[in-house]
Amino acid sequence: MVGRSEEVLDALPVAVRDRAAASRLPPWRAEEYAASRTLLRALLREIGKDLRVGPVAAHPSGRPYLPEARRRSEFAWIFRVQEACVKAVGRGLSGRPWNVSVNLGQQAGDWGRVSWCAPRGGEPVPVGCAWNAGPQSAS
Repeated sequence: MVGRSEEVLDALPVAVRDRAAASRLPPWRAEEYAASRTLLRALLREIGKDLRVGPVAAHPSGRPYLPEARRRSEFAWIFRVQEACVKAVGRGLSGRPWNVSVNLGQQAGDWGRVSWCAPRGGEPVPVGCAWNAGPQSAS
């Protein structure tokens, strides 16, 4: 979706925090700001990051970015699952955990014969569990 600011604002809901930030800007800039943040959130949802109400920060230059703490947290959740999966087949880093496909926010899945889960019920520390669902092969 590409369009003028008013088209974006007519088509998509504006997050409360973006509306509040826009209200402190001059009118010509407020509309542009709200539309750009709304479109950014829509694009992030398309790739799996649900940021309808979460923060989107900006560098002094105005360039938006996802806050560092959230990125680190997501990385920790994903790596916890990847690590659990390679350990379930008896390997550590030599099992190449980065090849285990885990989507942002995903709470369960399979990697070959390995099943995994990462319950996110408000846990402050990333937790992941993996188990080998099929017969073990000698390697």
